[in-house]
Amino acid sequence: MMTGHRRYYIVAFLMGLPWFVALLIPPTTRDFLLSWRNWTHVRLVWYIETMLLFCLVSLATAATWRRWIISAVGWQRLWVAVALPFYGCVLFLCGVILLSHLLQIEKILHADNALLLFWGMLSTVFSAYVVVPMGWISQSVMQWAAGASSKR
Repeated sequence: MMTGHRRYYIVAFLMGLPWFVALLIPPTTRDFLLSWRNWTHVRLVWYIETMLLFCLVSLATAATWRRWIISAVGWQRLWVAVALPFYGCVLFLCGVILLSHLLQIEKILHADNALLLFWGMLSTVFSAYVVVPMGWISQSVMQWAAGASSKR
């Protein structure tokens, strides 16, 4: 039997994959995530790295905010469902910037790093119709994974 802590972190890592799929729905985030489709030499590798980055960001977000995710009830759940995607967005974009510099493919981004963070946050706002429900669902899944009460 898996302990609550171990299950929580495994589920947190795996939650990156549904987030990747969900963020293909809004046009602003889909265009960013699929913007490398014309770069055939990096396309497949970049998509795999992007999904791995989503998983790592999901894990980091869930680990950092564990106490709030598990204990949120009522209106706190809504606050967490709204706040955590922004936190994850910043972590993801910092990862994209770092990854693009490590792979020496800065030309793909076509943007200053600060500008990329600004547009990423704005895209999160424009994608609220997907981001907030997905934040709520993720929070519920993470509460289950932590063994929190199902009455929340």
